[in-house]
This record gives sequence, structure tokens and C-alpha cells, in this order.
Amino acid sequence: MTIELNYRQHFDVSVETYWKELCLSLAYQERLYSEALGCSQMQVLENSGSYETGVKRRLRFTKAIDAPAAITKMFGSHVTIEEHSQFDAAHKTWTYRMVPAIVGERVDIRGRVQVEERPDGVEQMSGNSVSCRLFGLGSIIEHFVARSTEEGTADKTRFTLRYIEQHGLKLQR
Repeated sequence: MTIELNYRQHFDVSVETYWKELCLSLAYQERLYSEALGCSQMQVLENSGSYETGVKRRLRFTKAIDAPAAITKMFGSHVTIEEHSQFDAAHKTWTYRMVPAIVGERVDIRGRVQVEERPDGVEQMSGNSVSCRLFGLGSIIEHFVARSTEEGTADKTRFTLRYIEQHGLKLQR
């Protein structure tokens, strides 16, 4: 089974600011992973390209999890995950795949982010899919990841709104 999740958030920034100062900014990403998502470690494995040409990025992060016993028995109390992502400059779209260090070939977590310009900023539209091909645990893992994604999205939104305010990134009217 695959679980599909879709979100919309509004940010009071321009399209270019959204991509350059948030999504593509490693300074923002490092703070996001540590402060909003509670990761104890984030490494940049690859970061190449630009806003104008497109970006390929790989990050590795470690995070404590509060999961059902069946999941912590398999993964432990911490997970290490790699984010394999790409920014398509022509279509202004960010796509990613999250690859857990353990059973990464059986867990498929993907997402896509786009923004639409609005008079008062941008609307971010994101879609995520989660599926797990692991007999007996697949559904438990899918539902745990979906719940964690929902919580993480809410945490990211709150953090991003504060970050925009703190760094003076709001649209000037």
C-alpha cells in the first residue's frame, strides 16, 4: 500500500527568495534539520549547481525516533536517513527521495515541492508518498512515517515562518 500526503502552506516571500534563501540555502537547511526536526547531525554529501541551472543535493541526517516497539526493534531509537534531492530550474520544482540506512531498498519515501506566486507571497504545494515492502511491518512503518511526516511538516512550517521574520525575508509592500 502507498500512503499519499498533500500539503499547502503560505509564506510571505517572493518566489526567488523562497528558492534561494530557503529551499536551496544550506544555512537554512542546517537550522531546519537541527532546530525544527530535532536531528542530532546533518552532513552535506553533495551540493552542486545553482538556482539558474538546477541543483543536486544529498544530505545525511540522524534523528531520534519515538516509534512503536516493532519499529525500534528493527531500526533502534535513532535513524540515519539520506535525502537525495534535485531542483529543476526550468520548472521550479524540488523533488526528493528519503533513503533510510536500514532497509532503504524496501522503504520508498518520495516528495515533490512547487510554489505558486500569490499577491501576498507564495503558496507552497507539496506531495509525499510513503510505501514499504516489508512483510509484517510494512503497514506499521508506512503509518509511522506518514504520521512523522505530518508532524514534521507542521514543525517545518512554524520554523520557516519564524526564520522568514528573523532574517527580514518578508515581501516588502
